[in-house]
Amino acid sequence: MIHWLLAVILLTDEVAKPHLLWDQFKARLCDDVKHKLHHMNHYQADQEIPEDNVYIDEMATLVDEQRAIFNPDQATAFDAVLESVTNNQGHLFFIHAAGGCGKTFLCNTIAVEVRRRGQIALCVTSSGIAALLLDRGRTSYSCFKIPLSIHEDSVAGLKCNSYMFPVLQKTKVIIWDEVPMQHKYDIDIVDQCYYKRSLTNL
Repeated sequence: MIHWLLAVILLTDEVAKPHLLWDQFKARLCDDVKHKLHHMNHYQADQEIPEDNVYIDEMATLVDEQRAIFNPDQATAFDAVLESVTNNQGHLFFIHAAGGCGKTFLCNTIAVEVRRRGQIALCVTSSGIAALLLDRGRTSYSCFKIPLSIHEDSVAGLKCNSYMFPVLQKTKVIIWDEVPMQHKYDIDIVDQCYYKRSLTNL
């Protein structure tokens, strides 16, 4: 959030000497760079590379802390999603609430819990700004190679030999923020991607 706040301040010209603001807070802004670079370097393999025990313990602690402050609706949604993941039920969930009610907080907690188990959770959204708020977030267009010009027969641009194709095959949960803002065919072509690309290999 502090990175997002700095960007907003700079874009709105609210600070006369932005370099002084940078000098004052650069240590705080960069204190998670090592952590983020670690995950960027391992993103292609995602959870196929086992997390070290220390980081797994950190994730477990984080999930416990965040679950402890869930409201009843968040707790219910969290348990329902994890039950579907655990039992391979493949259920779809739509989480709707006003802004500031903790939807992103809930989604990030779900993603951390799935990854703590050594499984793959993809967090995507329709816009780059929103992706910054999700844990390892990406735009859906970047992640799934959704074409900009889309129609009923469109197919996601994921190639069978791309690194993302096997990742998608092994993904346990896709958290898709701002999904109502996307064209209905965006979701359809991602859903059909595995089936159509598999037929190509026959």
